[in-house]
Amino acid sequence: MRTTRLHRCVLLSALILTAAAPSLSTAQDKTEEAKRPAVGEKAQEAPETQQPETPQQPQIPFSLLRLTEPGRRAELRGMEVNHLIREEEKTLASLERLTYEGDNGEAYFDQVGRRVIWQSKAPGQEYDRIYIMDRDGSGKRMVSTGKGRTTCSFFLKNERGFIYASTHLREGPPPEPKKTGGYEWEFDDAYDIFMADMEGKITRRLTDTPGYDAEGTISPSGKLMLFTSQRDGDLDVYRMRLGNGDVTRITSSPGYDGGAFFSPDETMIVYRGSRTADYKDLQIFVCDAEGRNHKQLTNNEAVNFAPYFHPDGNRIIFSSNMDDPRNFELYMINVDGTGLTRLTYSEGFDGFPYFSDDGQFLLFCSNRADPESRDTHVFVAVFDPYWY
Repeated sequence: MRTTRLHRCVLLSALILTAAAPSLSTAQDKTEEAKRPAVGEKAQEAPETQQPETPQQPQIPFSLLRLTEPGRRAELRGMEVNHLIREEEKTLASLERLTYEGDNGEAYFDQVGRRVIWQSKAPGQEYDRIYIMDRDGSGKRMVSTGKGRTTCSFFLKNERGFIYASTHLREGPPPEPKKTGGYEWEFDDAYDIFMADMEGKITRRLTDTPGYDAEGTISPSGKLMLFTSQRDGDLDVYRMRLGNGDVTRITSSPGYDGGAFFSPDETMIVYRGSRTADYKDLQIFVCDAEGRNHKQLTNNEAVNFAPYFHPDGNRIIFSSNMDDPRNFELYMINVDGTGLTRLTYSEGFDGFPYFSDDGQFLLFCSNRADPESRDTHVFVAVFDPYWY
């Protein structure tokens, strides 16, 4: 693995803290340790055949201190696949692969980086299901109902559960997806957003309006949800206060808007938007938390999507095919639209980037392991910032 400035700083800080307070790691272990839910345990309704599980490893709570302890690194990390890092990918200091079967996407860490939630169409399944796994790729278990389509899962704060969009309440089979050969997704009007506990039991229905409701994400404070809805006739971004269910419309320009996330301080929102009738021309936009001062950051003829703030709040990472219509790569741009920088150069898809809260790890989905198969998998990279 390549040694980076960030890694050296983390190591030095950890050694200093360990020397000054030898009981810190033990106290943190006791505070963070939680009972692992039973692998294979069913959700609210009987799930279909689950994705095959990898061998379980001992549960090790995540923390930067534990990363530097001798003998702990292998327990915390997934299978290293550094040979999949291209020479041009200077920001990827090391690379781990967490999934090996099915078609996987939209993976997100929990607040402390101990678990990952994602959607997967496992072998033999007709539609995507929602899964949770441990940070190292072990302990995979399905937590959606096993019925209908599912998408766009995201953890609640403090491991209180998660949200996801599902069509499981629909009576009868879903409509056949359109196949045009281009980049697109289905705005199934049976999607609604649900809240579930960590076992997968649905505890609350968050949306109940006609049309598409999906693409939900939770604010850093855990009090707000951003989501995309068709409730007013167009596909726009809305904000919901989880405490009382109050909803505020964030976007109102004609065309699709979605995939929204808050900035770390919750003063800004980033989202993808299209001003074309077919939603094919997607650009990256930002606005303030009240839905004012919208600004377009990208301006090309490509599909730019899956934007997410870097933890410093000054930069946004996203996926785009701006350099090759047949290939999506990861890019970063400053919140003022300057400093566009390409991060990945693999043969195949790289998308759905998501940073850990400390910015050390970059979670993303890619088919770089086997571009011809078109199956996308979950990877974690140690991220070495290019601006230091």
